[in-house]
Amino acid sequence: MKMIKIVLTSLVSCLILLANYTAMAKPYYKGKKITMLINYNPGGGADRSGRVIGRHLPRLIEGNPKIIFKNYPGAGGLKAINYMGEVAKPNGLMVTNFSGGYNYAMIRDKGLRVDLTKMNWIAGVGGTSIIYARVDTKPGLKKPSDIWKIKDPNHFKVAGFRVTGTKDMRERLSFKLLGVKHKPVTGFRGTTKSRTALLQNEVQAFGDSRAAWFKTIVPNFIKTGIAIPIYHYDRFAADGSVSRYNDLDPSIPTLSGLYKSKYGKMPSGMVWKAIRWIQSLQGMMVRNTSLAPGSPKAAVDAMRAAYKKLAKDETYLNDAMKSLGFKPEFVDGKTVAARLKWAINDNKEVQDWLMNQIELWKAKK
Repeated sequence: MKMIKIVLTSLVSCLILLANYTAMAKPYYKGKKITMLINYNPGGGADRSGRVIGRHLPRLIEGNPKIIFKNYPGAGGLKAINYMGEVAKPNGLMVTNFSGGYNYAMIRDKGLRVDLTKMNWIAGVGGTSIIYARVDTKPGLKKPSDIWKIKDPNHFKVAGFRVTGTKDMRERLSFKLLGVKHKPVTGFRGTTKSRTALLQNEVQAFGDSRAAWFKTIVPNFIKTGIAIPIYHYDRFAADGSVSRYNDLDPSIPTLSGLYKSKYGKMPSGMVWKAIRWIQSLQGMMVRNTSLAPGSPKAAVDAMRAAYKKLAKDETYLNDAMKSLGFKPEFVDGKTVAARLKWAINDNKEVQDWLMNQIELWKAKK
């Protein structure tokens, strides 16, 4: 009887160990469903890039979960960001494909109610924006340098969304840097309405992402002769180097290149520092992926591993090239997290200066 008890005890112990091993060995996402939260409307750059990712990510996540999409626009992307930090369950089953959002932390926007440095950052996709303008802008634009011929700011209205948005801040600062007469027009609800306003000549300039550039702007605005590209924002590397995005046509100058063509030197001063500060993050996480604060380490590790594979997956990259017009450049989650902390915590001088500029812009409404 004693021997039987010993055998039974050993058997139970083995079964417990086997169960624990099986539980540990089972992929975290096995049999689960993930919701990809997108902070802008269907059809926009964030939505299209997210849906391309969603077609390929399930096969790269250990456990092969299903992915569904949820668009949650509002407040310049801020509504979804707050939702992710305040409402989303910390179980790894909701992943973001956000466009921007970090600018709210950079300028201490009270509308941002969550600490972005506490999010579990999975990956970022770097990028730039291309500014384009109508060719019939008075007195006429045939090449980028013609913008210095504009005499009346009312002849060169630049469409924007929100004074504190990344788009608006960069455009206002850039034309200020260049010394171009212009008039910012803020309050457009999305890219579609902004482009429509440009087509109707209500505004003369707008800036779009690379995703929109290749698939929408080039065929509908550039090749039709309605507009010409003016500049694209430089690539700012962590080592301080500045370069162009080589997948764009060489005839499109960088902002610094356009400035140098006029003034014979690289830009400098606080305006340039502010542009560089904003674009350093934009160029690393224009699209960004995270899990909610407190998500399990197993979920974070599995998702980071999947995005690392995605960045090199030829099937995904070819699909992205077909769907978006370019191959996304991924940055790993740890690098994104470190760069975000740098931007928020180590740039007080630029941050204070920019916030003062924002107050001046708001006063001119």
